[in-house]
Amino acid sequence: MLLSVQVACSGRDRRLGVMRRSAVRCMLTKQVMQRPCEGKIAMLFLMLVCQDSVPVPAPSGPAGGDVEQWVTTMDSRGMRVTGDVLASDAEAAAVRVREDQLQVTEGAFLDTKGALLGFDVLECQDMAEAVQVASAHPLARRCVLEIRPASAD
Repeated sequence: MLLSVQVACSGRDRRLGVMRRSAVRCMLTKQVMQRPCEGKIAMLFLMLVCQDSVPVPAPSGPAGGDVEQWVTTMDSRGMRVTGDVLASDAEAAAVRVREDQLQVTEGAFLDTKGALLGFDVLECQDMAEAVQVASAHPLARRCVLEIRPASAD
């Protein structure tokens, strides 16, 4: 399987083109890494951007400008590996292999009712730093940002 992936490089996203699935898995598994220029040990975290179940009025001002500023800042600090807005639930597919038979179901497996909006992969020293990075995201004021460390296994 081939995937197209974007990774952060020098404060801006750069398309690497097509990568093999194993290379993507290596990028997204928890590893001990050195941040360039900082020499700090870092972990990978998945940050899911979810619509809150409690309605919150949107702040005034441009809709995406603040998010772009956050992306630029976190990219330049080397704390954001990649991320993007997700397509709708209707565009998802659930894939299973059972008894060597491929099963593909159109639509989302999880009943998120459109609540899953996007994701970011963060590279932080620990959960406390990941929480700080997430709390600086403009959508933290009206969405829920769930952070999960990549498993050590």
